[in-house]
Amino acid sequence: MTACRAQSSSTRASGFALFSVVFFVAIISLMSLAMTNSYLANTRATSLDVQRIKASQLLDSGVRFAALSLASPRAKVSGSAIPLARLVYASPDADVIVDVRNEAGFIDLLKADKELLSAALVASGASPADAPSLIESIQSLANPSAVSESYAPSYRRLRGLLADTSVDSQQLISVATLHNGRHGVHPDLASERVLTLVPKLSNAERRRILAKRSATATSLISSPIDSDFFTSSISAYYRVNVSLELQGRTYSQTQVIKMVNRIGRLYEVQARL
Repeated sequence: MTACRAQSSSTRASGFALFSVVFFVAIISLMSLAMTNSYLANTRATSLDVQRIKASQLLDSGVRFAALSLASPRAKVSGSAIPLARLVYASPDADVIVDVRNEAGFIDLLKADKELLSAALVASGASPADAPSLIESIQSLANPSAVSESYAPSYRRLRGLLADTSVDSQQLISVATLHNGRHGVHPDLASERVLTLVPKLSNAERRRILAKRSATATSLISSPIDSDFFTSSISAYYRVNVSLELQGRTYSQTQVIKMVNRIGRLYEVQARL
């Protein structure tokens, strides 16, 4: 009987020891797995951070390439400020696609005729009845602030102003600008979408403007249509969109730059859209 009890106690001790070993092995395995996952996550996060930094540097290089092209004797950008073709900044890491648009081809939210502004706002979601008050609010962005003399209109303030309205601010910015400084749009630089917003411009006249454009044009087409909503002057401001693919991810940004052509400084960044 005593021998049986001793054997039973020994069996229980052996079972407990085995359970303890298995338990500790499981704990160590879980800890190792957690440490491995944490290491892999940190490594991936670091890799993505490095990739984002590299992409940001490449995008900035694309903007500088656009400015150099604009400052050149129109080897890559025609005299009408319309790119001869989509520019490509080639780097060992990725090709940066660069699209350059002169701001004279956009509707100026602070200067343009109210009828033209109203057309842009309605196309972006505003009701015709709300357009006049929206125009007044938007143009108030140009007034100096009572708080700061350095107050300047910005796309951030514009988006904030339109946040509680029916206007899609991004859609509006795609056809409008705060950096044109002109009452009208340049017919040869405006996109087809912008031309559709010009009041009293017939489809036939719009087709005529588009048909006269040429990728190899070396000079501006002078006043093809007589309209109060058009201007024939080019802006010093350009909207530069740059994009690239890096390791399966797409990166892009749009900047508004002002060509200043000073020694040591070709351009100044005015806004990031």
